[in-house]
This record gives sequence, C-alpha cells and structure tokens, in this order.
Amino acid sequence: MEAIGRKMVKLCAGLPLAIIVLGGLLARKHTLREWEMVYQNVHSHKWNDDPTQHDNGVSKVLALSYHDLPYQLKPCFLYFGHFSEDYGINAERLYHLWIADGIIVDDDRVGDETIMDVAKRYLGALAQRCMVEVHVDMYTQRINYCRIHDLMLDLCLSKAKMNDFLEIIHLQHETDLADCFSTTSTTTTPKIRKLAIHLSRDVERVVFPDLETTKQLRSILLYDPRIDLWPLSSDEKSSIELNSHVKYFKLLRNLDLEGFKFDEKSVESIGNLISLRYLSFRSCFIPKWHSSICKLKYLQTLDLQHCEFNPGEVIVLHGMEQLRHLYIPRSWGPNAKFKFDGLSNLETLGGFDTRSCDVNDLCKLINLRQLEDATFLEEDNQDLAAFINYLNISANHLRHTSLSVEFYKKEEELTLLKKQLLGCHYLYKLSIGGIIPKLPEYCQGFSPSLIELILFRCELEEDPMPTLERLPNLQYLYLGSGAFMGDKMVCSANGFPQLKTLSLYQLMLLKEWEVEKGAMPNLSNLKIAYCEGLEMVPEGLRFIATLQRFTIRGADDKFNNKLRRVNGKEGEDFYKVRHVSSLSIIG
Repeated sequence: MEAIGRKMVKLCAGLPLAIIVLGGLLARKHTLREWEMVYQNVHSHKWNDDPTQHDNGVSKVLALSYHDLPYQLKPCFLYFGHFSEDYGINAERLYHLWIADGIIVDDDRVGDETIMDVAKRYLGALAQRCMVEVHVDMYTQRINYCRIHDLMLDLCLSKAKMNDFLEIIHLQHETDLADCFSTTSTTTTPKIRKLAIHLSRDVERVVFPDLETTKQLRSILLYDPRIDLWPLSSDEKSSIELNSHVKYFKLLRNLDLEGFKFDEKSVESIGNLISLRYLSFRSCFIPKWHSSICKLKYLQTLDLQHCEFNPGEVIVLHGMEQLRHLYIPRSWGPNAKFKFDGLSNLETLGGFDTRSCDVNDLCKLINLRQLEDATFLEEDNQDLAAFINYLNISANHLRHTSLSVEFYKKEEELTLLKKQLLGCHYLYKLSIGGIIPKLPEYCQGFSPSLIELILFRCELEEDPMPTLERLPNLQYLYLGSGAFMGDKMVCSANGFPQLKTLSLYQLMLLKEWEVEKGAMPNLSNLKIAYCEGLEMVPEGLRFIATLQRFTIRGADDKFNNKLRRVNGKEGEDFYKVRHVSSLSIIG
C-alpha cells in the first residue's frame, strides 16, 4: 500500500491541498484493492469531466474527492459555492440554510438525532474528508466557522454549474439587476433554483428585477463584502429595493441579506414571500419593522444579528408557530424593545438582553433547547429570580445555555440569586459581574455542565481555587478585576482536570500563587495581566507539560527579568517556564 500511495502523492504535484484531500479520501479505504481503484480513477480521465478544468493529477484528485462523496453530501458541498473565496461562514447559518433549502430532511436522521444534529454530522463529514476547513471551539468542540480553499471553490463552482445547482452574479457597479439577469443562464435555464449575488465595493444601490424569469428561484444570498473588513454605519450601507418585485419570488425558501439598508416598503414586501423558511437581515439597517413578517407561517429561522433599528422601535414577533431559531441583536439603543409571543416551538434563541427584552416573554418558551449569549444587566432582582426559576423548572428541553450577568448592588437577596445561578442545569458558559463574597460549596452549588466561567468584581473574600478546581468539565477560567480580594491562591494536585485556559487579570491584592505538582494537567494557555502584587510565578508551572502559551502583561522589570534569558544568562525563575514554546512578556 505504501508503494501505490507514493505514486498517488506524485500525482498531487507537491500541492499540500491535493495531498491532504487525497489523505482524506484514502482514510476511508482500508484494503489494497480499494487503494488501487482510487489510483486507477485518478489516473484515468473518468472523473475530470469538466472541460474547463486542466487535465492534471491535482484536478483529478480533487474531482475524485467530489465523486466519492455520498449522495447526501454532494449538495452540501456545492452550497459552499454561494460564498466568495476566504469568506468565513458561520456554521449555524450554514446548517439553517441547508435545512431550509430541503438539502437535509427528516428522513436523514438516525436514532434520536434532530435535523440540526444531521447538519452538524454532514459538515463534520466534509471536514474529515478535508474538502472544507473548519474552526472548532476548543472548549465546546463545536464547529464555529468554516471556509473553503480557493481550488476547492473552483471545483465546487464548476460542479454547481454543470448540475444547474447555482448561479453567481457579480455586481460590479450600481445597476438594475435586470441587466445582469439578461446575461446569465437564469433566463434560459429554468432548472436553476439558487442565486448568489456578490457585490463590489462601489455598489451603492441594488434593485431587484421585475422579471418573470426569476419565479423559479428557491434561494437568494446577497451580502456586502465590506462587512468582513470593517463595521458600516447605516449611511455607508448599500440600499436594497424589493417592493413589488417580490411577486415573482413566491417559491423562495431562503432569503439571506447581509449588510444593507432597507426602505419601509421593502421590509413590508418581504411579508409576501409566503414560502420562506429562512430569512436573514444580518447587519442590516431597518428603519421600520413591519408586522407582515409575522405572516410568514412557514418561517423556521429569523436572523436579526447586528441589525440596527431606530431608537424607540418596538419589534413584535407573534404567531410564528413554525419558527425554530431566532437570533436578535444584543441592544438597540435607548427605549428600543423586542417582544415575542406565541413562539411555542422556538428551539434556539440568541442575543436575549434585558435592556431590550422582557423576561416574562422568555419564560413562555417551554420548548427552548439552546439559549445563547443571553445578557442580564442591573435592572430588577425579580427578573433574575424569574429567569433562574425558568432554567430550573420550566425549561425542560434546554440543553445549552450561555449567560452574562452584571448586578453590582450590595443586596443579600441578589447575592443569593447569583449563587443559585451557578447551579443552574445545562449552563455551559457563565459570566458574572457583581459581589459574591463567598462561592457556594461545590457539591450543592455548581452545575457540572460548566465549561467556561468568567468572574469579575465579585470581591471574593476566600480563595476560589479549592472550589473551582473541583468542576469536572471546566476548560476556561477568567478571574478579572476585583474577582478576588485575598493575597494567596492555591491550585491543588489533581485540581482543574480539564482546564485549558486560565486568565488572571488585575488581581491587585494577589501576592502568592501556589501550584502543586499534578494541578491543571491539561493547561495549554496561561495569561497573567496587571497582577502587580504577585511576587513570582508558581514553582508548579514547570510540571505542566501541556503548557504551550504563557503571556505576562503589565508586570515590573524585576518580575519580568526573572523569566528572561539575556545574553545566554537565565533569570532565576526561567527554569519554571523553559518548556513553554511561546512565552510573551509585554510591558
């Protein structure tokens, strides 16, 4: 097998991508006969059936990787053609697009899988085959973002065109889209159902065409590439006009718009797209919300992340019984309010914020599975109490919750509520700002699901490490300004079994930090910033073989020089960090 493997590697012409993809292809072939068949197919012209592709080993390897895909994965791969080169695609966004477009259906589920689980499995399979690149969250192990290599994108686009899967329009200057449609195969090939429109930076206005030839479209994706480079004000965003033109989009299932500003009539007209399953206004400016959106009775996903609305605008969502996933912006400015009712089947809610949302609305969501990036700022203790009660009693289906809480009042009731919050089930990410003089006992006061924990301005009087180090799944710990008011911390042997990242920031009273041998056996990233009273780094760091990155910021020269090697001479504490591959001492 080694000999035939070497022959195939030669066909890759030294291109790393081709070698990696070939490896992903061969990883599922376990016999010599299977390897020989791969070699024969690469050597033949069988798989390079696109006349626009060069007839070489590299193109054949990439083409074969596509043809070797199970039939369920081929449209998932072709969907990447919607996005431009090097565009970072949010994984959850991709899952929703696949599902809404009918690429993934209920019949694809195995056992107790949800349809979202199927989408995650399919993206994972494409990543295992090295056909797409993914970024995996080191703590949750979930895929956050993905992208496709430029050569893979070329393959994707060629196959999409051959299969009438997708049409791409490159809009170079301000013009009516009708001019572009007249020069594309959309007007002559009614088989095409998906359209992606890529704008140049010079386009200030996009007008959709009033053409009957667009009536076959099922999916439209349109975004401003400047969004990836810098934030755009509402004045800088390109305008988009739909209005009466939507009458030809009655079959549209996906409408994904990012980085535009709307007029009121265009927002209202979208309410006539009765077949929509997925609607995204991500990073758009919407001057006036319209109730017609609530008439989209088949809508499953509504994405309003980073949207701008006028101050005082009240956004009401009600009666959308099929809505499963809702993403809202964190805060919309003074007096803005978001209200929802009758969303009985909602499974995902992202961006809930007490500055713009009512806790009572949240407590009605009895089928919620995922609550992401929820924020509670100092308002009313009763809101926090109602939310904790919801998490512990009403939210029977909730499996993932990430939450940020900032309450700085010195009230006994509030302190008790924050302690109760630490024990809420399925809380995997928690940030608490506000006074908690003493942490609860581990055995009764902490959720074992906690993966990420951030504490700041808590004014803890006792060393928090003996309690926190017993959390079995904790992987990220940040102790920020004012989190701990004592002068000594101790990390015990075998403590923090899963911790990967530890950050200590502005613990001004901390003088001594002891790390016993065997503590934090999986720590890879350590940051100490502006802990000006700390006298030295702990001796026990030298026993943490997994430590790869250590950053020190804001310490004095005496502290820093102990860790440096100058002109071949090692500082007195250098031996503690000699094994660390990346040591950064800043200021």
